[in-house]
Amino acid sequence: MRRWLTLITACMASTSVFAGDQCATSSSHSNVQLVELYTSEGCSSCPPADRWLSALPADSQLIPLAFHVDYWNYLGWRDRFSDARFTQRQRGVGAYNRQSTIYTPEIVVNGTEHRQWHRGLSASQAKVQGFPFAVEAALNDGQVTASINSDKNWPKNARAFIAVTESNLITEVERGENRGRQLHHDHVVRAFEGPFHPDQAFSTKLPGDMVTNNAALVVWLEDTHTGQTIEASTLPLSQCANS
Repeated sequence: MRRWLTLITACMASTSVFAGDQCATSSSHSNVQLVELYTSEGCSSCPPADRWLSALPADSQLIPLAFHVDYWNYLGWRDRFSDARFTQRQRGVGAYNRQSTIYTPEIVVNGTEHRQWHRGLSASQAKVQGFPFAVEAALNDGQVTASINSDKNWPKNARAFIAVTESNLITEVERGENRGRQLHHDHVVRAFEGPFHPDQAFSTKLPGDMVTNNAALVVWLEDTHTGQTIEASTLPLSQCANS
């Protein structure tokens, strides 16, 4: 698999607009696949999809995001990773895809619903515009701040999003449909903000219990008219902390 996104670890000059530990990454014309899983610890059919996402060869060309929705929480088990904003995002994805309902587990690749996820991913699902951009980010007092820039004009309707994911998470479920099960999670979205105009700096607050060495920063551009991914880039959050 050809590696299109090049990660660049750099210590920025002291005159940078960002404070704290700094890092950078860049993207190029690519076949990047932004793979979103909508899941819940309260859903008995979700663990196979969680394992599928964990098994993906995550790198700069394939970027997984596990959004834990909150609409299963009323069944007796509150998913500690759930967020109403993730449910709202899934509803938006459903509207873009003209779905009559939202459900878990749901896999979305570059903005398009992928019902046959158990059969794997194909190159035909990597239909991003391949718009190159560079990211400068900083980690300071539990907050990640980032900005992106490009030598081209931003695509029409392009908006930026930022997420921080965490892997190697384990939950002992005591109630609900998964009662008595130990669930393993990777690429769980722990912090998320957007949309932002690409010209502005944006930030997200990290949870206090996050293990930085298990976390990744993801920044992507999305067409807010169609919901399609324009371009995405990622790097380990530890590169920001250790710069």
